[in-house]
This record gives sequence, C-alpha cells and structure tokens, in this order.
Amino acid sequence: MSAPIGISRDIFINHPYGDFYEPLRIALLFTIQACGYWPRSAQERLNGLELRLEKIEYLVKNCRLSAHDVGTYPEWTHPHYNMGFELGLCFSWHRSQFSQNQEVSASCLVLLNELDQQRYFSDLAGIDVSVHGRDPLQMIEGVRSWLWRSDRPVPGVAYLKRLFREFEKELPAQLNELGHEKTSQPVFRELTGLIGSWLIIKKRELAGKKAESA
Repeated sequence: MSAPIGISRDIFINHPYGDFYEPLRIALLFTIQACGYWPRSAQERLNGLELRLEKIEYLVKNCRLSAHDVGTYPEWTHPHYNMGFELGLCFSWHRSQFSQNQEVSASCLVLLNELDQQRYFSDLAGIDVSVHGRDPLQMIEGVRSWLWRSDRPVPGVAYLKRLFREFEKELPAQLNELGHEKTSQPVFRELTGLIGSWLIIKKRELAGKKAESA
C-alpha cells in the first residue's frame, strides 16, 4: 500500500493490551495528547473487511513518529511476536525513507527493559530505550522526554503528572456516564476522545483563571 509521506504530529503506537496494561495505556495516550500530538493505532478503525496488516502498514508509512512498548510481562501466557514485528516494520521504513532526508526526520521511542533487550532484542543493542517499570508516572516521563524538542517544547513533567492524576480521578465517573462497568476498558477512539475533550476543558479553565487574575 503506497502512501504519501508528510510531516504531522501523528504517532503510531504499538503496545500490549489487557487489564494489567490499562494504566500504562492511559498514561501513554494522555501524555501524547497533552503534549500536542495525536496517537494512531490499528485499533482506531475496527472493520472486519480490512486486513489488520494493511492498516498497520498505512500507519507506519504515514506516521514519522512511533512509540513501541515491546517488553515482556509475566501476565502473558505466550509470546507476543506481533509487537516486535511492528517495531521492525517502522525501523525498516523509517531508515529507508528518512535517513537521507535532511528536511524530514523520523523518531522512534522504544519502551523496553534492559533484560528483555539482552534476551530477545539483541539486534537493538546500542540504541537508547526508555524504561517505565510498569509505573504510569515513569511512562509520562519517558514519553515527554522523547517528544521534547528545542523548537517544539512540550509541558513540563511535573505539570503533566499533575494533570494526569486529575484525569485519572475523573475518568471512572466519565466511563460510568457512558455506561461502562468498572472493569471494562474503553475502545481506542473512545479513550482518545475522552482525553482530548478533557484537555480542552482543562485548558479553558486555566485560561479563565488567568484572565480573572490579570
């Protein structure tokens, strides 16, 4: 599938799914959106008539940024090779398309503990990886550090953590209003929509407080 290469703030994300990962998923998506970027996933469009690999290929070709959590987790009963495969797709595409292009660059965040890197991803030896230790706040630090650029600054880590804690407290009530049970997980587009709407409201509230104090 061919696709035009453009500069955007879309970020292809590749991570595990399951109850054990949900706090980390929320932290990952929240940080990306709070920093002014937009997460993209094959899960954003569920259509049985579309091949999943074609959706992934399209996103890889259209997102110059990507974040991959390819670590292993004790909750798994079997290996998840698809995540490493998707990382490989991104690595190959970005290297072939952007390595010689000085005007358009690509960047990849790899979330992986050092032990997994030695055991399962020895070919990635020498690259910088981010470790979150299954802590959502560490996830925020890693993603924010990756996204920060001198010409495109992002909010400070303390501010992001404070915002995340507020959102995390309010999320159960929002999900309850939508008819979710406590143990259910919102689908990708639903969660990104909730995060986006919450951030817009919070931004307006902060702008109002600044106007009042001026």
